[in-house]
Amino acid sequence: MTSLVETGARNASGWRVWRAGGVALGAALAANLLLFVVGRSAGAELLVTPSGSATITVTAGAIALVTALTVLSGTALTAIVFRRLPRAALATGTAAITVTVLSLAGPLLAESTSGAKVVLASMHLVTGASFAWLVGRSVKRAP
Repeated sequence: MTSLVETGARNASGWRVWRAGGVALGAALAANLLLFVVGRSAGAELLVTPSGSATITVTAGAIALVTALTVLSGTALTAIVFRRLPRAALATGTAAITVTVLSLAGPLLAESTSGAKVVLASMHLVTGASFAWLVGRSVKRAP
């Protein structure tokens, strides 16, 4: 059974996870939107045709929405794991790396130009890296 002091420390540290998630979201959004602008400026057509689907135009709004959903759902999962597991940093890092690597299949296997694949895969890596680094650090430093 945990004491009130331990529970209070866990709750205070849980806020640290959410704060880091917010910072990770801001960093990932800024970097992904910068990649979008640079990619478009370099002439990359961000048109993607998932197998068996219609062609999708990737917009700044879609990038912001998907980035936000990804980082916020990862932060929520981290907050839950943090309350349950003593080695939350390891679990968070492993999950973030696994999801990032698996998510690369989307842009790399979809039918699109090389430029679009590079830009979109870079966005996946930026989102995963910002989440893993910032949120993982907050869990690791928690008391």
